[in-house]
Amino acid sequence: MSDHLYMPNERWLEALKRMRARIASGLKLDAVNSDVTGDKYTHCSWGMCSRDKEQWPESGDHLWPDQFEERGRVAPRYSIEGQVCPLCAEAKHNGCFYECRVFQRRRGRRGKKPLARSFVLHLYDEAIAEFEQRMEAEKAASAPV
Repeated sequence: MSDHLYMPNERWLEALKRMRARIASGLKLDAVNSDVTGDKYTHCSWGMCSRDKEQWPESGDHLWPDQFEERGRVAPRYSIEGQVCPLCAEAKHNGCFYECRVFQRRRGRRGKKPLARSFVLHLYDEAIAEFEQRMEAEKAASAPV
């Protein structure tokens, strides 16, 4: 596994906390699922699939750090097992569009009302706490005896 392709756990945790802070400060919910041939992508301003530069401000968080610095190209590293977006309703790895609570609501699944900001903040609080516990457990398991 090539390390430069995958998001380190410490950076993922920072990104979770950054997104939670952005949502709490009033970030508007925006979601796009592009079906343009040759330009397929999913973006949710409240999700970890966000393509906002403010969510991924460090060049080291990108697959192509030089292109982020030179052209502003946002391409976050790939997530690894255990790095799940709090908006993911089903962790089956079928893609954000199929598993995201925001996109499921737009398709009529799980109700039609938009997600409440307070509920999303709660999801982020839970995800951050669980991820911190996981990182602590991994750290303790790898510590010399």
